[in-house]
Order: sequence, then structure tokens, then C-alpha cells
Amino acid sequence: MNKHAYLIMAHQHTSVLRQLLRQLDDVRNDIYLHMDLKCSEDGSAYFDEVQQAQLFLVPRLNVRWGAYSQIDCEVNLLKIATRKKYLYYHLLSGDSLTLKNQDQIHQFFNEHTGQEFIQFQSKEPTELTLKRIRYFYPATPFNKTKLVRGVKAVGIKLQNLVGIDRLANIDFIPQKGGTWFSITDRLARYLIEKEPWFARRFRHTYAPDEFFVQTIVENSEFKSAVFDQAYSDSCQSCLRYIKWTDDCFGPVLLTMTDLNEIRQSGCLFARKFGSQDSVLLEQINQLTS
Repeated sequence: MNKHAYLIMAHQHTSVLRQLLRQLDDVRNDIYLHMDLKCSEDGSAYFDEVQQAQLFLVPRLNVRWGAYSQIDCEVNLLKIATRKKYLYYHLLSGDSLTLKNQDQIHQFFNEHTGQEFIQFQSKEPTELTLKRIRYFYPATPFNKTKLVRGVKAVGIKLQNLVGIDRLANIDFIPQKGGTWFSITDRLARYLIEKEPWFARRFRHTYAPDEFFVQTIVENSEFKSAVFDQAYSDSCQSCLRYIKWTDDCFGPVLLTMTDLNEIRQSGCLFARKFGSQDSVLLEQINQLTS
């Protein structure tokens, strides 16, 4: 039996996370759950939700938005999951849900075995994108506040004045895209192997998790196995429907007004769902029943 590993990064206890675990509860799946250290729940209560799959709780980290701790968490999940061998490894947030049932999901990956489902933003990174990794960014717990963003902007100007350019004379091609993925066993192990290389070049950058998988894949043989060879930045490239704010600063909560688009997306997963929208959650439940 070709089993799948679901790697879940959750930052809080919600009914959405419970629904996701029930959706994934299948003998063909193993679930690896990371509950953020800032959360009062360690995840042990979720063992009652899972009857068919195996649920593993991984050591908890304090994961900060936009910081390298995002990658630390991803790699830790991969390291623990690759103690076994799976056909595919799916990285999901705790506010995600599946849009298909498990028979449909497993059939899809059986038909596309060997392909890597990773979202790339574009073929050529923009200067705005490269700015995130050209300079040093201090890790702070409040990356989204205007004050911290203002301080960082001043820091970038100072670095530019003294000639700091972390991309000068690089021997690789940087690439950016979405954090969440569905990848093969070979690529999962390759990411673990290459993470120290990546850390030396991308630690203390801005949101390095959006460069991690894409940059490593772009500079490897796995590039030819990427499902979306056009790098079209589409939700189908990583099979995840995500609706972004107008400034693309983060995902918005999905509502009933998004339901038709969700249904027609052709994706297997979606985020970001809120526990307060019980009507939408029930509609998603009906899609997968």
C-alpha cells in the first residue's frame, strides 16, 4: 500500500483542525501534527479524532511568521516523517481542509506519481522579490506591524548605502512561491539534505519559507518533475486554493461567497478557513463525504 504523510503546522486549537484530522483519517495516511509552542494545547486531545490513520505529535517549536523558524518546523516534520517512506508528503496549515475525499486524493497521486506539486511565483523573480533576500532582516515576533516594517525599511536603506548585497556573486538561481506543497519521497529527503546549504544563504532573510523549496528545486534535477512547468503562480500548481489579500500580504478567510470558486478550482486542498463559519465548513464536509 502506497501511504501518504500529512505534515500539519497548526498554531491554535480549532474546530477546523478537528475537521481536517477527520478528513485525513484513513488507513492509507499517517498524520504528523506540530502544535505551535505558543498554543496552550499540545495536540494530545486529537488522538480521539483519529481512528484509522496514525497520528504522531512532533516536538513543538515557537514558529514566527516570516522567520526562519518556519523552515525549522518544516524540516523537523520532514525528518520525522522520512523515518518511514511514503508515496507523497503533504504540508498543510492547521486552517486547511481537503476538497476531495481520500479515494479521490489517492487516485490523483497514483495517476501523477513522480510529479512535484509546488507553486512558483514566476519564471523570473522580480526585484521586489529579490529584495527579501538581498539584505539582512532581524527576526522579530511582530513582523506584520507597521512599526517593525518601518524599522526594517530604514535598515535596508542603511545596508544599501554601505553596499551590502547577499546576492552578489551567487552561484544559484533564487526562486519564490507558496509554502505549502505535495512532494515525493525523493524530494523530501533531498530537502533535508540541502537545508544546511540553504540556511547559510537564506537565514536572516524575509519570509525564507517562500524561497526554501522553490530555490532548492530550481537548482536540482527535480526541476523537470515540477507539475506546473510554466511557473504560472496558479493554485493548481500546488493543488491548494488560497485567496489572497489585495496586497498579497496574507491569505484571507474564505466565506460562503467563495464556495463556487472553491468547487470549480480543481484543487485538492484549500485554506484559510475559520471556525466561526459553520455553514461553509458543513458545505466543505459535504464535498468530501
